[in-house]
Amino acid sequence: MYIFVVFLRGINVSGQKKIKMAELIVHLKEVGLKNVTTYIQSGNLVISVSSSNKERWKQIISEAIQKNYGFLVEVFLLTPAELKHIINKNPFSKGLTKDISRTYVTLLNQPVDTDKIKSLNLENYAPEEVIFDNQTIYFYSPLSYGSAKMNNQFFERKLTCSATTRNWNTINKMAELCDAFL
Repeated sequence: MYIFVVFLRGINVSGQKKIKMAELIVHLKEVGLKNVTTYIQSGNLVISVSSSNKERWKQIISEAIQKNYGFLVEVFLLTPAELKHIINKNPFSKGLTKDISRTYVTLLNQPVDTDKIKSLNLENYAPEEVIFDNQTIYFYSPLSYGSAKMNNQFFERKLTCSATTRNWNTINKMAELCDAFL
């Protein structure tokens, strides 16, 4: 069996794209996913499946959601090792100069051209800070995420790709759930 962390983009946010996790578990088991575990109501899952083909499972999950709920959802899949790598690389967790609870991780669905990143003029968004690492954005905001200038929609618009953001607590909780599977 193969284990994946699944992040669904934009469900159960402000009454949009409502999906009850208990129902979703049933639908995903019907299409071949095993041991589906969810964390809170915002599309965080750990699954076990029969093959390592990430693109196949992303498509199966997306199609199951569209069939059962009538809308498309971007699906992000990570292996437990990829998630641990993201946790270990967090530049804001080093040196304890930042309140780690104000750290967020944004996952991008594709690599981004470095020219797009350079064009963001990140100094204009202080005191918010952002550090790019491949398809992962580490974001720190001393304010609440709801007050942040740089948020998921900002990154999607400026980088012209799909993204999903999770707070640091959720990222770590998902790693704990993976450990329970291993």
